[in-house]
Amino acid sequence: MDGAQGPQGIQGIQGPPGNDGAAGSQGIQGIQGPAGNDGAQGQQGNPGPNLTTTVFGYTTGAGGTVTQLTSKATGVTLNKLCGTSTTHNAARAAAAEVTFIVTNSQVTATDVVIACHASGGTAGAYAIHANTIAAGSFRITIGNMSAGSLSQAIGINVAIIRGAAS
Repeated sequence: MDGAQGPQGIQGIQGPPGNDGAAGSQGIQGIQGPAGNDGAQGQQGNPGPNLTTTVFGYTTGAGGTVTQLTSKATGVTLNKLCGTSTTHNAARAAAAEVTFIVTNSQVTATDVVIACHASGGTAGAYAIHANTIAAGSFRITIGNMSAGSLSQAIGINVAIIRGAAS
């Protein structure tokens, strides 16, 4: 006997979601865009001196000369950026120092003044240095480094190097 089909049953409970599939491969990278414009190059400054082939210092005509008249303590005037001051030949005792003023309209208080024994007298017997730099003047101190009195006129080279406080 053929039996009649019975009524449809109730739908079952939905199961848990399935796992996600594997990630796909990465796409191809796009083409790089054109480079941007470079900024304008700044103006090049003047080249500095090549100290391997160029002398550093003043040119001919920048210097001057002056000679002390009455003693090694007598002041002198040298209104140049460099030059030579020749001292009087007055005696200077062993280990004694003397200082004289150089009036100079070129020097400012922030400058550096270089002084050295250049000529005359006994080489190595004198210690010479510039000091008390001010607007319009500086001083030079001469020390007798020998064991005896010296009565020699010596040449002292001086040069002013321009300085600044800021």
